[in-house]
Amino acid sequence: ALMADKAGPAVDALIVAARDENEDVRSAALSALKVVPGESKKVVSAMMESLSDASQAIRISAILVLAQYG
Repeated sequence: ALMADKAGPAVDALIVAARDENEDVRSAALSALKVVPGESKKVVSAMMESLSDASQAIRISAILVLAQYG
């Protein structure tokens, strides 16, 4: 939990980036969210949005992030 608390600002920025118009930016944000601990409610909510992304690669990445949160 301590690590997640310290990562909070980074996770918030990654969630914003996960909504970027550029697919490469969204992809990089999702890759980072796979390994950076964050507040699960925020991350899960953002990943649920990403499940409807036009890009199949982004949808798959969102599923992989969600898998990290059980």
